[in-house]
Amino acid sequence: FPTRRSSDLTGETAANIKSNIMSLASALESQSRGVLFYGVTGTVSSVIAANGILDTMQSAGSKRAVGMYCTSDTDDAAGLMGVSMGLARQNEESSFALAFKPVASAAKNDITQSNVNAIKALNGNVLIQRTKSAALIENGATASGLRFDDVLYLDRIAYDIQSEIYELIAGSATKLPQTDSTSTMFVSAISR
Repeated sequence: FPTRRSSDLTGETAANIKSNIMSLASALESQSRGVLFYGVTGTVSSVIAANGILDTMQSAGSKRAVGMYCTSDTDDAAGLMGVSMGLARQNEESSFALAFKPVASAAKNDITQSNVNAIKALNGNVLIQRTKSAALIENGATASGLRFDDVLYLDRIAYDIQSEIYELIAGSATKLPQTDSTSTMFVSAISR
């Protein structure tokens, strides 16, 4: 998660940060768990440019990376991560979406609607003020276009199924025979 302002970055350093983000996202993809939240700053034209970080992440189809266009500081993406963690813990028994949620610690973006559309077209997220009272995150999606909560809950389901299977196998005093009754036990464990 880069924490430098884009104004501090030039040539090689910006390329290194992009490479690091790509490496982290790739590592998470290979492990099929976790999500990388990252922020991008700069002019909208540089952020949405071909071969820019949003374009690269979308092309890679990363479903484990959530990019946010930040007004001045990439740390604002940490606020989005905090909101997602809070919603996940608060809504353990129901679904939620990051779209149209406030991110209190982040600065709102004062950009044109066409710029917002261009960022969202690359599956980037942006905090904008649509009402007088709150700035809300728009899109709530990963670089691949999947909603963040879809990725989170699919991970939770996979973990729960694996845990139940491991518990069934480890809790058995003997080897489990390859029979219909054992299959029924596995189906029951998965259904739980």
